[in-house]
Amino acid sequence: MVPIMTKPSSTAYWIAGRYRVLAPIGSGGLGVVYSGWDHELNRPVAIKRVREREGSTLHGLIEESFNEGRALAFLRHPHVVRLYDFGMDRKGPYFVMERIDGETLHHRLDAGPLTVSEFCQIARMALEGLSAAHRLGIIHLDMKPSNIMLHQTSDGRPGLKLLDFGLSRLQKDIHADREKGGEVFGTYYYVAPEQIALRPLGPKADLYSLGHVLYHALARLPAFRAPSVEEVLQMHLRQDAPPILEIRPDLGPELAGWLHGLMSRDPANRPESAAVAIIELGRAERLYALSPREKQARSRAAKRAASPIRKFFSAAFGRREG
Repeated sequence: MVPIMTKPSSTAYWIAGRYRVLAPIGSGGLGVVYSGWDHELNRPVAIKRVREREGSTLHGLIEESFNEGRALAFLRHPHVVRLYDFGMDRKGPYFVMERIDGETLHHRLDAGPLTVSEFCQIARMALEGLSAAHRLGIIHLDMKPSNIMLHQTSDGRPGLKLLDFGLSRLQKDIHADREKGGEVFGTYYYVAPEQIALRPLGPKADLYSLGHVLYHALARLPAFRAPSVEEVLQMHLRQDAPPILEIRPDLGPELAGWLHGLMSRDPANRPESAAVAIIELGRAERLYALSPREKQARSRAAKRAASPIRKFFSAAFGRREG
């Protein structure tokens, strides 16, 4: 018998005789998240319900959810929310995830923009989580401040969890969707140009979206703002983000250049992968950390080292008069 898809109730109910579904705590384009309790292991959980999308079939939604659940079962990373269980009931597919005590980046920004140190920490942890997912072929497609949870680890250090991977897409399924006409996923302030234009998608779409999330976190405003969603989407397609140094000169040219590299409209100009972006971030941080005097000394040393080489080539291949 085919399960009946209904809208999740706002009142508490049970799943599999084990999970008590309580109040909704968040929602996105692809689903709703509820607080819950695992009565077998006596621990809090978060329960995600997949939302029916326009044009989707019940069979397709169920198959897609099972594929994602199997893939996410192998995703183990400290910066990705953990999948505990997955299944089906009369209300449709559900994901049971770890419950994180903390605040989203969206709520953190109520207190003000990120410091440079916070920016670097959050960027690195988010990229590490994305890198782990990308290696399994999972593309998030909805990076936004409310999908980044900040928390404190058991040893008291800052921690980060990427949320909503239970509702993300597998890369092979994205390509199949595009061949059928597809749809635009993501939040319009952060969505990659290739998502808007329905071009082939890969992990670099997540890098672009993360770049715009980090820009927002530094400036406390999205890079692109306009009266309508369509205007914002056109800005992603046709414009480069305003220079972040005009808003945050304390970021320095090295880190600013790295950030704008993530936000390049052409995927070919973004880092090759999240792993490469982490390496490039480390290089930018080291340059940022140098004092102005150290930067000048390093520049002079590089020029002195290059001077004999320039003289040799000038003598060997320079223009001869006579």
